[in-house]
Amino acid sequence: MEKTPEQIASETQLEMLADEPVQETAEPGQEAGPVPQISAEQSLAGLLQIGHLALLAGGMRNTAAVWNQDSCNAFAGAAVPVLRKYPWGGRVLAFLESGAGVEEMALFAVAMPLTMATVNAVQQDLKKPEPEKEPEKPAEPAPQYEPVPADECAADVDRYAS
Repeated sequence: MEKTPEQIASETQLEMLADEPVQETAEPGQEAGPVPQISAEQSLAGLLQIGHLALLAGGMRNTAAVWNQDSCNAFAGAAVPVLRKYPWGGRVLAFLESGAGVEEMALFAVAMPLTMATVNAVQQDLKKPEPEKEPEKPAEPAPQYEPVPADECAADVDRYAS
């Protein structure tokens, strides 16, 4: 049975991949792990900046101003060395360095405010309109009395004073 040109091309590609050296990321005596696609600091800062955008979309401008690009970078720079000290932190950093899930988190951060706005809009569309109220009749004006002339007032004052 002869090989098809596609099979020959596939085998050639496999041979080329097998000839490439594998990069070691571990120190001697440790297991080799996956080669990071992005630094953990950059990835963590990027996730925090997505949170900044979510705060802006949620109308929380003052809180978003706290989590600006500089503060996100500073926080990530301080957090990564601490996370490296703990086994669970190493798993978090491996997740961040592999880039796995970052796109999903970004999608969630963008989709969540849109989803909330959509739910609010649907609720408003489904509300029953309130019946129109009849305009209130203006109150009847108070009776108008003619002012009493001053000389009559003075006479009444003198009469009651004595």
